[in-house]
Amino acid sequence: MVFKVTFFIKKREDITLEEFSSYWDHQHANLFVSQEAVKKNLVKYSQFHLAPQYNEKLASLGMVIAPYDGIAEIWVEEFEDILAYFSNKDTMVSMRADHKNFVDQSSPPIVLIGEEHEKWKKP
Repeated sequence: MVFKVTFFIKKREDITLEEFSSYWDHQHANLFVSQEAVKKNLVKYSQFHLAPQYNEKLASLGMVIAPYDGIAEIWVEEFEDILAYFSNKDTMVSMRADHKNFVDQSSPPIVLIGEEHEKWKKP
């Protein structure tokens, strides 16, 4: 069974969305994937970057837009793998230190874990 862990992230208020996205996409991603705990325990990592021009259009149609600036997703094969990842002190110290560069520290990421149930995919 594959588990997906989703993190809803808010950017620091003193940086632009472009600065947030650039830092997260390059510096943070490179640091993240270089961690031994990532290589050992995770099977996939992805980032969802906000597209404000499209959110504004959807909002004009009455959709409620989530108050986050990005979503990070990690996949593990076993629940124990996510526990091992989060229990790695070196990785956690490194990630928390780097988060200060782009993540709003007064609003820590919201986390969900579950199984993905794909119901349809275009052939």
